[in-house]
This record gives sequence, structure tokens and C-alpha cells, in this order.
Amino acid sequence: MNYPKHLAKITAGWMTLVLCLLFAGRAAAQNYYAYVACESSDQVYKVKFNGQKAEVLKKIDVGIYPAEMEGPHGLTVSPDGKYWFVSIAHGLPFGHIWKFDTATDQFIGKVEVGMFPASMEISPATGLLYVVNFNLHGDMKPSTVSVVDPESMSVIDDIPTGIMPHGSRITSDGLREYHVSMMTDELMEINTLSQKISRRLNIADNKQLVQEASVSHPKPVAKPTWADPHPNKPLVY
Repeated sequence: MNYPKHLAKITAGWMTLVLCLLFAGRAAAQNYYAYVACESSDQVYKVKFNGQKAEVLKKIDVGIYPAEMEGPHGLTVSPDGKYWFVSIAHGLPFGHIWKFDTATDQFIGKVEVGMFPASMEISPATGLLYVVNFNLHGDMKPSTVSVVDPESMSVIDDIPTGIMPHGSRITSDGLREYHVSMMTDELMEINTLSQKISRRLNIADNKQLVQEASVSHPKPVAKPTWADPHPNKPLVY
């Protein structure tokens, strides 16, 4: 399209301004940070990625028993980005959730949960943290999902679930938590408002029953370990 000269100059000026703002936004958004749990070294690595390369900024020691491997396992960051949390899987016999400040990576507090706490996430609707207690070293019996108030670092509920739960993930609106029961081949849905299992789905054709620790359940076939809801569609992967 042919513009008069004065309009062409104005149009070109606006395009230049928009492009400058876009590139400025890209430049400001090039740094990303991630926390990586190293289960066998009892450390959490803070990693910076600038769009081209990644570097370890610091190594953060976790755990309280120097002679034992306590196994940091799951990590999550609060919705406001101010705090990060790590599940310490091993304990005597229970594990813990540790809370840190993202600005300084200073330890703030911890709370005891169930046996072998694993993956976890915070609901933006309730503000509560939901962690599955995988119970790797315990008897083959139903475990729990611990509901933690991340402000006071206290357990407010323990929701009964299947055997060896893992893969705790929450919908974008924060109203549903999903996880899988590894040893019963089930997908679990928790209503975060009622703090109860609202639905469960068997994802394998496992009709053979097994008896373990006085508990009868279908013999696992698929042994699922993760569940993740789609951000805006009614789907769970």
C-alpha cells in the first residue's frame, strides 16, 4: 500500500517503536531459573538459563543427617514465585517438606508428612500444597496425599488414596488435583475444596487380584507414575 510521505514516516516510526519494545521484552525475558533435586547427593542445584546456555549458580544442601542419604525428590514453586519447596523422601520413618526463599535460597521451615513424600504442587485456588506419600519402603497398602498449609508449614489433612501414589499435578484453576496409584493402575482426582477423592479411573485391564499386607487389589499392569492435566482442556495425560 502506498502512503503519503508524512504518513509513511509515522507508520515506519511506530513499527520501529513496536519492534524495539518487542526486542526489549525478549532481552528482559531471556533469563530463566530452575531448581534441580539431586536425590543421591542431598543437594538442590539452582540453574540459570539465558536462552543459549545453562549454568549452575549454587548448590544448596538439604537434609539433617550427614551420614545418611535423605533423598530430595519433588520440587515446586509457590504461585507467587516467592518460595520453593522440596520433598525429602527418607526419614525415621517419615519424610518432610522443606521451604526456602527464592530470593536468597535461605531455609525457612519444614513439616513432617508421610512415608517417602514425592511429587507435589500448590493449588492457586486454595493456596494449599498437595504431596503424594509414595511409601516406597513400606508395606503394599493404601497411602495418603498430605495437604500442607505452606504459610504455617503444617499438615491440615491426609487424604487416603491408592498404593504408591505419584505424579501430583493440579489444574490451572486449582480445583482438581490428579495423581496416579502405581500399584493399582488408577488415576485419582481430588476435589481441592472438599479435600476428598472425587473420582478414580482404572487405566489397565487388570482383573487378576493379588493379596499384599492384608490388602486385596488388582495386579498392576501399567504401573503409571505421572499424571498431568491439560492447561485449558478437560484432558489428563
